Amino acid sequence: MRNQNGVYGYIAPTYTQGKSIIWRDPNMIDKYLPHEFCVKNEAELFVKFNTGSILVIKGADQPESIRGINFNGVALDEFQDMKAETWETILRPVLAESPERWALFAFTPKGYNHAHSYWTRAEHWPDWYKSFLPVSVSKIIPDGELAKAKIEMPESYYRQEFENDFLADEERTLISIGKIEAARGISIFTDKTRNLIACDPSAGGDECVIYVFENTKIIDKKFLYERDTMKIAGEIMVLAGR
Repeated sequence: MRNQNGVYGYIAPTYTQGKSIIWRDPNMIDKYLPHEFCVKNEAELFVKFNTGSILVIKGADQPESIRGINFNGVALDEFQDMKAETWETILRPVLAESPERWALFAFTPKGYNHAHSYWTRAEHWPDWYKSFLPVSVSKIIPDGELAKAKIEMPESYYRQEFENDFLADEERTLISIGKIEAARGISIFTDKTRNLIACDPSAGGDECVIYVFENTKIIDKKFLYERDTMKIAGEIMVLAGR
């Protein structure tokens, strides 16, 4: 509303999320961007302001729809649920064109992922600023509701969602960092042949990776651009049969 002919972006983990969070919620765009200042395009999810500037709503699950847009500023919401490449390979090079361009990251902690990495390093970068607001400080949720949540939710989930606790995810991890550290330097030898299929399902627009191991050697693999879990399970069954 203040700048002429600029392009700004709001990016959610998925396009559907962006539409639900920003476009459909009556307390979001309709509340903060009155019609007298802009025109909203329902079909393509963008807002054009009287200044000629545009705000577009995008999803990180469709990276090609983001690539090539000459953003002056961009906000990545729920950054912990996106692939880091959305920022690192698509958006960061665009913002490098001018020191006046900016990015904003909003997220809830989700273990030691890329969001945690940027959070940790930001304090050493002079152009970055970071802040967090646990509910125990903000007091934006009534004490009675927090008391109920503590009873109804697992403690780790409560600490993650309400207190911005990066360590909470570790408690729900099957193979924790502590177990990995404890295994360093240990060698186990066996004369048995063991077969294993490992699958990393796709999320946020990346590929689904399936590896077939014989002991520690990869003997077959499959890469899918598929989010349907039943189709992924079917591919795993085919590899298992083979």
